[in-house]
Amino acid sequence: MIEPLIPFAMRGVIWYQGESNVDRATQYQRLFPGMIQDWRRRWGQGDFSFYWVQIAPFGYSGDTGQAARLREAQSMTASLPATGQAVIMDLGNPSNIHPGHKDQVGYRLALHALAKDYGQEVVCESPSASLLEFTKSRVVISFDHAEGLELRGQGNHRFTIAGADHVFHPAEVEIEGNQITVRSSSVAEPLAVR
Repeated sequence: MIEPLIPFAMRGVIWYQGESNVDRATQYQRLFPGMIQDWRRRWGQGDFSFYWVQIAPFGYSGDTGQAARLREAQSMTASLPATGQAVIMDLGNPSNIHPGHKDQVGYRLALHALAKDYGQEVVCESPSASLLEFTKSRVVISFDHAEGLELRGQGNHRFTIAGADHVFHPAEVEIEGNQITVRSSSVAEPLAVR
């Protein structure tokens, strides 16, 4: 379906897709960057901009972590040049795969173009975890692109931690600057966080 468009000049691509790949994150980890590189090769215009929307939070049937793995595969694609990802974890609806605030989805994509293609000084990157520090009783997660970091919605954070038994327990959360501290009275020595 894309082949007939190849002769046309363009500046870049915005992409909203991935839900049907939820059960195939490992495959998507190869297919998605491969598709971007293939399109760039076929158009012959170099590394044109390619911005996408991370899949929305949704109650995918039987999801035991597959959606998170697909989001990770999408995020890994940002290692390609001239790419960017609009994260919409705060806009999704667990009972409707289509977020109600499409204007915000478009706005977040536009921020990437404004910053990266048009040189405007706007923040376009979402917070991303850059460092995990495990101590005796807590986990400290540091984030890049996190000025003004906040968690929205009471009790809607759903951080969990686990110790050596690999059983995840709901966690208490504190924010200070660009760091989130996660702890649970049920986990004396955390080894993993979600």
